This record gives sequence, C-alpha cells and structure tokens, in this order.
Amino acid sequence: MKYKTLLLGTAAVFAVAGSARAADLAVAESVEYVKVCDAYGTGYFYIPGSDTCLKISGDIQFQVFGGNLKHDSAGNISAGDDKDVNWYYRTRAEVQLTAKSMTDWGMLTSFFNIRDNREFGAHTGFYAETAWAKLGGFKVGWDASTFDAGFLGADDEFFTNFDHDQHQGQVQWSTTIGGWGFFIAAEDPQDSNPSTLSNLVTGNTSLDELTMAPISTGVGEWKGDWPDIVAAVTGGGGNFHWKGSVGVTDTTVGTGYGGQLWGQWLSGGNSVTLQAAVSNGAGALYGANIQPDSYGSGTYWHVDGQVGFAVTQAFTVLLSAGYVKTPGPSAWEANAEADWQVGKGAVFALEYYYLSHNLQSGYSDANNVVDFMFKRSFD
Repeated sequence: MKYKTLLLGTAAVFAVAGSARAADLAVAESVEYVKVCDAYGTGYFYIPGSDTCLKISGDIQFQVFGGNLKHDSAGNISAGDDKDVNWYYRTRAEVQLTAKSMTDWGMLTSFFNIRDNREFGAHTGFYAETAWAKLGGFKVGWDASTFDAGFLGADDEFFTNFDHDQHQGQVQWSTTIGGWGFFIAAEDPQDSNPSTLSNLVTGNTSLDELTMAPISTGVGEWKGDWPDIVAAVTGGGGNFHWKGSVGVTDTTVGTGYGGQLWGQWLSGGNSVTLQAAVSNGAGALYGANIQPDSYGSGTYWHVDGQVGFAVTQAFTVLLSAGYVKTPGPSAWEANAEADWQVGKGAVFALEYYYLSHNLQSGYSDANNVVDFMFKRSFD
C-alpha cells in the first residue's frame, strides 16, 4: 500500500509539472528567425518585420609605417613641424552597413561606414567616413566626389598624392543607358580641403635655389557662393572601363575648372590603370590636389599610371608612378606594393612609397615611406 501511494504521488507531481510547462509554452512568444535575402547578392538578410535587406561588413587594419615621417599634434602624417618620427603603428576599425529595398520609384539604398583610427597614443573617435542614401538615380549624402576615380591595391594610403580624391557632401543624379553611365552632381566646396600649404609665408617666397618660379602668395579658398558642379561619363566593355569627368568651382581667385580621364584594364589579377587631369589655377584641386592658385595662375596638371601582375592567385605585385606640374614647381611619385592573400578576407601588404616634393604642404622635403599592413575584412 505504501508503494502504491508513493507511485500515485509521484505521478501527480509530474502531471502538475507537465501542466505548468504546457501553460508556459502556450503563452511563450514566437521566435522570428532571420531570413536570408538573396535578391541583392550575398551577405544580405531581411530585417525582422520589414522588407528591407541589410548587409553588415567591415574590417580591422593594422599598419606599421617607417621612413622620414612627420606628424602634427592631431596625429596626422604631413609635413607638419611638431615631431619627426622614424616609425609608428596604426590600428583602424571599420563597420559598414548597407540597406536595400524596392519602391515604386526604384531601388532604395542607404550606406554608411563607421571608422576609428588609433595612432600616436590617441584616436580620432568614431566618425562616418561615408554616409549616403539613394533612391533610383537620385543620391544625397557624404561620398567620394563624382569627379574622382581610383587605383588598385590593398592599401591606398599614399598613392596617389596628386589625385583630387575628396569626399564631399553632394546631391547627385545618375542614369545608365546600355553600357554608358551619366552623372551630374552639386557638391559642397567647403568640403574641399587638402593640406593648407602651411609652409607658405607672407611676401614673395623665392625658390631660386630650386630653379623654380616664385610661390604665389594669393592662395585661394572656396567662396561657397555656389556649389561645385561636376559631371561624369563612364563606359567600356569586356575587360576595359573608362571614366571622363569635368568640374567647376567658385573660389576667391576666380572660377576654377578642370577635367580628368581615367581608364582601367582588368584580366584576372592583372591590370593597367591610367589617369590624367588638367585645370586652371583656380581649379588646382582638380589638376594637382592643392588649393586654388597655390603656385600662381596658369595650368596645373598630373598624370598617373599603375600596372598589376598576378604572380599567383594569391600574390599580386603593383607598380605605380605619377608626375604633377604647376606654373611653379613640379613633383613626382613612385610606389611598389606586394599583396599576399592568406585567406578569405585576409591580406598581408608591403608597400614602398617615394614622393619627391609635397606640393600640398608648400614644397616640403621628399618622403620615403615603407608601410606594412595586415587587413582582415568580413562580410
């Protein structure tokens, strides 16, 4: 009888416990799992409860720089006069978010990347390196200028010093017809800010000892009365692609204008890239990546070229060179880079860069820099 009573009591306990668990399951919230979105490529997933597809990517980049380097109090490498260094470390962290969905007006896309650099015992603080939104062919935000085109390489820290290479707030409209692309943008000239020629002094500074023309003292700035107007056309087919762009800007030394042609051939890991730009004095940012009329009125121009060789599927060598000419001084640069991909999204890079004179900073001394980098990207 005791055993019977014990068994009945145990069964009652389990029955009560089972009823409690059943009640808990009845009121538990349903789980909404993330659903893969393959409409826009790999890596996207639907944001739960919406038809928007999101992709999260980013990278960690560690670099060791060596050479005759200088940095200012903010930690920026330049021809500054705060401190000379022979080497230094830099760590960069970046997260990128891309969101896409379809509307009656076309594709709706937004993109931004958050970045932070740590170097010289300090950090820049997280900032939006790029941030824009696009609906159909209409785009607004902070992005690379419509004028610009680029070169290949795991690290573009240095090459090219002569390229316009500016991020600017802008309103852009674009469309494609067949294999052609057409772009027009109104860009904020206040965002055009290369190095400020800090070595220029008041009065005529002679460069006779360098057999160069005198430096102009009338270095211009952007008035901001009107936005920069930039237009570009792209095209190509097969392994070759090209871009032509023109820009007009309003400065304190007159209306600046410039044009650029860029072309790139790609075949496997092999490549050839060529770029040439020319401008008047007020548009010197377009032609030479320096402030308006930095070395007097006249013509400013530069040419750059790069070839890439795929030694193996994982190992690539890039060789680059460029030349810039102003109404006064000129300069040239050379770059050699070796990239070794050691895994998906993981690359070692070793780079040597030489710049004969930094015209952005008022004809500073030549730069010799060696850069070792390890970069881990994820998407």
